[in-house]
Amino acid sequence: MHAGRILISKPGFDHKTRHIDNQPDIITIFEFRKSFFDETILDIYGNKLPWILKNNEIHSVMVNATPELEYHHQRIFQKIISKRYNSLEIDELIIGLLEKVMTLLGSAVTPENIPDKLKQYHLGTVESARDYILSHFKENISLQQLAAHCLISPFHFSRIFKAIIKTSPHQFLTAVRLTHAKVLLTETNSPVSDIAYECGFNSPEHFVTAFKQHYKFKPSTLREQHVEKSKISKLLLLR
Repeated sequence: MHAGRILISKPGFDHKTRHIDNQPDIITIFEFRKSFFDETILDIYGNKLPWILKNNEIHSVMVNATPELEYHHQRIFQKIISKRYNSLEIDELIIGLLEKVMTLLGSAVTPENIPDKLKQYHLGTVESARDYILSHFKENISLQQLAAHCLISPFHFSRIFKAIIKTSPHQFLTAVRLTHAKVLLTETNSPVSDIAYECGFNSPEHFVTAFKQHYKFKPSTLREQHVEKSKISKLLLLR
């Protein structure tokens, strides 16, 4: 799908998508076998399976892609094209992405249709801006800089971005930075102050405040919870 959208299809159904004039056809498809759905998804989620997947009359659903999903998709995509990965690592990242999509489905609402004219003339602009943010979020990106990258005025760029992505460029950038921070907090032992700067925040205080406002708990709390879960997992393995 295009920027800001994800299409989830049930196994066993064929789907057609139409070409958008003046736009390249670039999509990422994650395809799971029906056996994976039957033996894994149904087994794990059981009665908590999103209602969309329980309704036999619905074959597919389109949802808004959050900045968090965009970040994790980019992470998987970059690892694949770099060819510096192993299959187990990619499998784990894709399963993690799937879990986030399943969570999103639990509260999914049908996205508003984007006018064809907006998609035809400005979808490429927004996708370029999204990719730029995902690649440069550690830097001090300004609205003027993003607009100049997309060859459009800051006023029109901000309106177009929000119309398609459903969030402002600044909110999208902050969410991507915080998502990267969650990865570093759980996958590295770097100090919180180092993570703040690594994610593009101008001070540890600013980072902690933004993190707490977004997730409702402190970065240190997330790390403590992760360490505790790791200890429990090790104990279970030893048993």
